[in-house]
Amino acid sequence: MPDEPPWLSVQTALALVQSHGFDLIHSHLENAHLLAGMVGSLSGLPVLATVHGRRLSMLDLEVHRAAGTHLNVVCRHSQLHALGIGISASHLSCIPNGVDTELFSPGPRADAGLRRDLGIDGTAPLVGCVGRFSAEKGPEVFVRATLLLRSLLPDAHFVMVGDGPMREAMQAMGERFGMAGRLHLPGLRGDMAEVYRQLDVLVCPSHSEAMPLAVMEAMASALPVVGTRVGGVPDLIEPGRTGRLVAPGDFQGIANRVAHVFETPGELEAMRQAARARVVERFNLDDSIAATARLMTELAARRARHRVSASLR
Repeated sequence: MPDEPPWLSVQTALALVQSHGFDLIHSHLENAHLLAGMVGSLSGLPVLATVHGRRLSMLDLEVHRAAGTHLNVVCRHSQLHALGIGISASHLSCIPNGVDTELFSPGPRADAGLRRDLGIDGTAPLVGCVGRFSAEKGPEVFVRATLLLRSLLPDAHFVMVGDGPMREAMQAMGERFGMAGRLHLPGLRGDMAEVYRQLDVLVCPSHSEAMPLAVMEAMASALPVVGTRVGGVPDLIEPGRTGRLVAPGDFQGIANRVAHVFETPGELEAMRQAARARVVERFNLDDSIAATARLMTELAARRARHRVSASLR
């Protein structure tokens, strides 16, 4: 799906829609929204576009206005932004992301897995950061926080799980400041449910987010989260109950709050239980799927009512 889809892409998508008798087109991300909007206009089908970012892009806005698509955002921050730039409430929904709370769940630390691979003792505090190594995710903020935590929590280890264009730079930064053996970058992992069980606290140092799945997965796994106050992160974290919030870029605040979780008697266990309970109650994947299905059904029904009305004129 290139930035400017060729006619062949439009024609192929249109043929698929018409030959299979679809009632609705659902798109994800900007280029898909553009293609869906064009095909929806040509076929007369309603289009639902889920916007996963913190803000609507100019392309999303242009396609919405030109093709009359229905927008779904994943956090309140994005919903307020959409309303603020003139999106009609009748063409806007907010359905938060959901997490599989059966897959991501608390459990005992296995003998195998992340700690064994990295040579970390099972009792050592382990603070994690999970996500893409890119500028908006703030990996450098996490590394700076670990430099302070090295003195605040002398026995702690730190792990950054993921990959991306900034990974080598973060590795070099850690080594330059003497964090070799304490700051670990294992790359991508295929056992994330088990990885979360081997962490004690998750840090979300992002400069920009919508509704981060890593935070949801960690909370479902009964992990307190120290995160930045951006996008939908405050929708997830209840300060003092399930974790802590800091300003974007505040690596000193992250370090102090992580240390506080470990140093305050009973706080780690209380936050573990509260984090799990909040996600199960409010961000379960089944609930997100059900809400999306209801929205799809309603949009398809609107189209059916419109066709009946037009035929009676």
